[in-house]
Amino acid sequence: MGDVTDAIVWLATEAHDFKTLVVDTADWLEKLLVDFICQRDNKTSVEDFGYGKGYVILAEEFTKFRTSLDPLLRRRMHILLLAHCWIVKFEQPEPMTATSRS
Repeated sequence: MGDVTDAIVWLATEAHDFKTLVVDTADWLEKLLVDFICQRDNKTSVEDFGYGKGYVILAEEFTKFRTSLDPLLRRRMHILLLAHCWIVKFEQPEPMTATSRS
């Protein structure tokens, strides 16, 4: 999560020509936030905080992340948060094999 935070601080404070920040994807950002809060609070899982409490903490951290983007908005940057609305298992097709036809 530190790399993401560092990048946002850099975009907010340094001179640059970037006009858009794209977070690809918000669901991976959520995983980074879960890892961050578990490491910070010495937990092995978001469930270790107690019934529902870990998800409340996660929501609070996501709100802090979202608020950290405000300086970019003041710099008139566009911000895109991409996310998957559901997870679908994808199987790679078998490799095409060369065949002869007559």
